[in-house]
Amino acid sequence: MLIAEEGARAASYTEEAGQAAMADRDLIIEVNLNQGSAVSSLWTTDLSYDYVKINADYRT
Repeated sequence: MLIAEEGARAASYTEEAGQAAMADRDLIIEVNLNQGSAVSSLWTTDLSYDYVKINADYRT
């Protein structure tokens, strides 16, 4: 699904499609800078209350 292109909202974007993309557990973001074919992965967290609480308990 294309949400943005050329620095603006994609012409094909719909609110329903955006909500569907955000409902998935994983969110894939592709950025095409037309600078070659390098690939990278970035892992992050939503920093939800449960995630923070679990890690705070683990660290203390």
